[in-house]
This record gives sequence, C-alpha cells and structure tokens, in this order.
Amino acid sequence: MSHASDIPPVNPQTPSPAPRTGPGFWPGFGVGCAVSFVGLLLLFVLSGIVALALGVNKAMTITGAAKAKRDAMVAMAEDAADEAAKGAAEAKGATDAADAMSVEELEIQSALDNEDFDRAEQLARALVERNKDDRSARSLLQMVRIERAVAAEEISSADGLLKDARAQGFDIEPTTELGVAELWLSEGEPQRSLEIAERVLKELDAPPASSAVDGKDAGPADAEEEAEYRRYVRGVALLVRGLCRAELGDPASAVKDLTAAVELAPDEETAADWRNYLDQVREKSR
Repeated sequence: MSHASDIPPVNPQTPSPAPRTGPGFWPGFGVGCAVSFVGLLLLFVLSGIVALALGVNKAMTITGAAKAKRDAMVAMAEDAADEAAKGAAEAKGATDAADAMSVEELEIQSALDNEDFDRAEQLARALVERNKDDRSARSLLQMVRIERAVAAEEISSADGLLKDARAQGFDIEPTTELGVAELWLSEGEPQRSLEIAERVLKELDAPPASSAVDGKDAGPADAEEEAEYRRYVRGVALLVRGLCRAELGDPASAVKDLTAAVELAPDEETAADWRNYLDQVREKSR
C-alpha cells in the first residue's frame, strides 16, 4: 500500500550560497550551513524511512486482518459443507429407513396373503420395536391382529380391535374393515355389517387429504394404481352393503348396490361371483 503523501520530500531545493563580505567574515559560516543542510537532509530521510516503515507495518496489519478474515470465512465454509454433508447423510439414513420399512411391510403383507399370521405378527411387532414412535408401524400391527381375528372367525375380538384402532386414530385399510363387516354378516348381524360398509363408503366419497403417495408426489402410475384400488374397495363395500340391505328386507336398494358392485369388479371372474349374489337377491325378491 502506497503512503507517498506521508513521506516528506528527500530532495529539497539547495539554498543559494551566502554572499561573501570578505575573507574575514565568520569563516565557519559556510561549514555550519553545510552541516545544517546535511543534518536536515538526514532528518528528512529518517522521517521518510519511519513513515515508510509505519506504512508497511499498517499494510501488513491490514493484510493480516484480511487474511484472518479470509481464513475465518474459509473455516465457516468448511463448517457449512460439513453440516450439509451431515444433513445429507441424515436424509439418506431417513430415506434408507423408509425404504427398509417398505420392504418389511411387503414381507408382512406377503405373510398375510399366505395366511401365515404368526410370521406377520412377529414381523409387525419387530417393526414397532424399532420404530416405537411411528404410528404407521403401530397401525400395521393392529391391522395384522384384526386380520388374524377375522381369519379365526373371532368376531368379538376382531370388532373390538377395529374399534380400538379407530379410537386411537390408526390407519386401517378399508379392506380390513370390510373383512370385519363380512364376518358380522356371516354371523347373522347385518346391521353391524351395514354400519361398517356405509362408513367405508362415506370415507371413499370424502376428498383425499393429499395427492401425494407415501410422502412423494404421485406420478401417473401411482395415481392409476390408487384409483384402481379405490374402485375395488368401493365395489366390495357396495357388495357388502347390498347383501346387508337384502337381509334387512330392502331388496330394491340391495339390487341397486349389487348392480353397481358388479360394474366395479376388477376382472371377469370377480364380476361373475358378484353377479351370482345379484341373481340370488333378485330371485328371492320375486
């Protein structure tokens, strides 16, 4: 950094020689002037050196401060990078955990499909143990218990578990609820079965809380799969409600529900089975 304005001139104008009045006039005057000039010149030079030194020292101080500031900024940037990396690692861990849970859910569902309720409940309990604060894990365990009770035709236990799940706000699949409804119907309790079927239909008619699937934006494939699932659930709910209405002495409403159910059947085989129920109701109503 330049500090030229702080440095006195080092080449002042040489003063004019003093006029001579004669050889006897103070012979040491010229020498004194010379000495004085040299002293003044040295003083100016020293002053310039001191000023230059101060300027350099000031520049070094400023440079040091800038370096310290730059080092601090670099350290902050490194810390921010470390935090970002840590956050990314945590996010990846959460994603991995979610993926792991999805795999476990698939294993539980597979066990349920094979009616291996012991394994399904064992897996669901282990999932809850690892995710004690996860309501979805607890909901899944409760659903496994309901499915087990329905398969064992323990209607009181199944209905009690279902009521407890709803009281706690657990997410229970509508197909599981309709399983309890079908069990009530087979037990000769169409009114209780009807209440469950109508509740499921009411929930299906309600607008969805979110268009997202599993916390992610739903793509076309996800939306189509969700629509097909809801279509199937509606068909089953209408089938159950139609059969309940037939048992309760309302064949006209029963035929209407069963006709709509057949139209929502996911395949020809299912449609044929549901059409048999419709034909039976029509035959009895004649």
